[in-house]
Amino acid sequence: MRRPGGLIGELKRRKVVRVAVVYAATGFVVLQAADIMLPRLAVPEWAMSLIVLLLVLGFPVALVLAWALEVTPDGIKRTETVAPEAQAAAPSLLGTRTVAVAAGLLLLGVGLGAGWVLKPVPAPPVPVAGEEGWAEAASIAVLPFANVSADPENAYFADGLTEEVLNSLARVTSLRVAGRTSSFYFKDRSEELQTIGAQLGVDHVLEGSVRRSGDRLRITVQLIKVDDGFRLWSDSYDREMDDIFQVQDEIARAITDALRVELHTTGADLRRPTDNLPAYERLLEARTLIARRGAPGLTRAIALLDEAVRLDPAFAEAWGTLAQAHSLVYWYDTSVPREASLARAETAANRALEVDPDLARAHQVMGDVMRDRYRWAESEAGYRRALELNPNDVEASSQYAQMLGRLGLARRALPYATRAVQLDPLAPVAPAILGALLYQAGDYERGLRHVQDAGRLGPDLLWIPIAEVAMQLHQGKVEAALDLQRAMSTWLQANRPDDPHAGLYERLRTQGDDAPAILALLREGLTPGPQEAGGVGWAWAVHYGDPELALELMRAERRSADAHDPFFTWFPYFAPVRRLTGFKELVRELNMPEYWRAHGWPDDCRPMDGADFECGLAGAP
Repeated sequence: MRRPGGLIGELKRRKVVRVAVVYAATGFVVLQAADIMLPRLAVPEWAMSLIVLLLVLGFPVALVLAWALEVTPDGIKRTETVAPEAQAAAPSLLGTRTVAVAAGLLLLGVGLGAGWVLKPVPAPPVPVAGEEGWAEAASIAVLPFANVSADPENAYFADGLTEEVLNSLARVTSLRVAGRTSSFYFKDRSEELQTIGAQLGVDHVLEGSVRRSGDRLRITVQLIKVDDGFRLWSDSYDREMDDIFQVQDEIARAITDALRVELHTTGADLRRPTDNLPAYERLLEARTLIARRGAPGLTRAIALLDEAVRLDPAFAEAWGTLAQAHSLVYWYDTSVPREASLARAETAANRALEVDPDLARAHQVMGDVMRDRYRWAESEAGYRRALELNPNDVEASSQYAQMLGRLGLARRALPYATRAVQLDPLAPVAPAILGALLYQAGDYERGLRHVQDAGRLGPDLLWIPIAEVAMQLHQGKVEAALDLQRAMSTWLQANRPDDPHAGLYERLRTQGDDAPAILALLREGLTPGPQEAGGVGWAWAVHYGDPELALELMRAERRSADAHDPFFTWFPYFAPVRRLTGFKELVRELNMPEYWRAHGWPDDCRPMDGADFECGLAGAP
């Protein structure tokens, strides 16, 4: 028999409405607390979504329980069995005033909750097929093919063919392929396969040799398991030079068949990249030079690629590689104007994309160009598209991590930097970037260790010991920092005596731990014709309590180089500088707040009223 009052009366009698209000108010408090605390506890971003999901799923459960059960002085009973007098005696869940307050909180919670759901959030990491199962996924390193031709000049061709096969396999999302730098680390080295497998973290290696005589090729390859040396597959190809692209495809297919992974191909994959073999040979030689970096090699690579695209204007891969060379050269050759180099890189990348819109290298270079122009959202779009097209692209992963690191977003950058190191563990740049990001994020021990490992792999990359100097000073290890500067000075005097840093490091190291002398020396760098201080000067200025001088040194470098790499500015030691008004002006010049408002703020900064914001929260009193 239906009770008086209908459904509304029954809901009141069973206290369903009150439970709904209590649940909503409590959920609001939980969401607000989680939104504040989770980022500070470094909990993954998906945790907030999980909390929201659990609260939503729990709401109908709470209502069902409220309908079915009743709280009485004798405990919890089914509502149907409770006598009216027991119901009257049961303790009230909420008074009238409390219900009104809770209802107000509910309305506020709905508004704030809607704002939380609709607010811009950082884009999630690019989903990479096979990443979750990397421990079980097939893995391979393509070792440099030996040049057994009579002409030693054909070594570049063997290297280029190796890289082509490597790139073909890298497009297989279910296969982990060691990066070029790490694989080529073992060129001309007599290492046991087990050692190679352990250092690169792979289960298989592909070895091969190339003999070229005129237009005739003989290519021999074999796929080997590193744990027991068992040969899974081998073959030889005697072909004309004109068949080179077919051979590459056959090798890639044979390897994926042997490893039981699927090689997905598109029409673009199967299309010959060029019908002009001289243009293709120039591409192969240029790639070898680009991989070595350095000003002379990059200049020579640009000349080769200019010739390649002249021979075949529809050669997309040559245009993309030319764009890459232009985007890099000004970092290694100070005589090349920065903006002119970036403009040439952008032009070449756009030409590549006109021919092949799905060329991952061109999208990655566009990411580089826009990053170096401080157009962060456009840069991110380029990197993310490159990784969608080629999840195993070491360069895209590493450069994207650097972009996020320059914005102070170390935690967002770490998955990409980690991926780059997993793919290319013996390349110095990848572990250096990972170490710097770990240090930014507060993991000082692991950060320093990765940077030191990178320094041993790349002794000619000066910015790596500069990063370590900043880390050592941050930890109060002045002698270790001075030892590093002595080593840098010695190396520069022997290898780059004309480098503008050479004299500075020599003078800095002679001062010892003399704060007034070092600060005076750094101030000289602000006068006309300075010896650039770079990141190491900033670190000493902050260490000796002069953040204003550190900021002035930074601005002086930006003026002299027409560029500024803000990566080091997010190290923990730089927090006093980040609190200065001048730092806010600098990051505005670099368009950072615009990106932060749309994609999320660094841990060290937060928005304020209007367009204002503040940084330097780390270590703030």
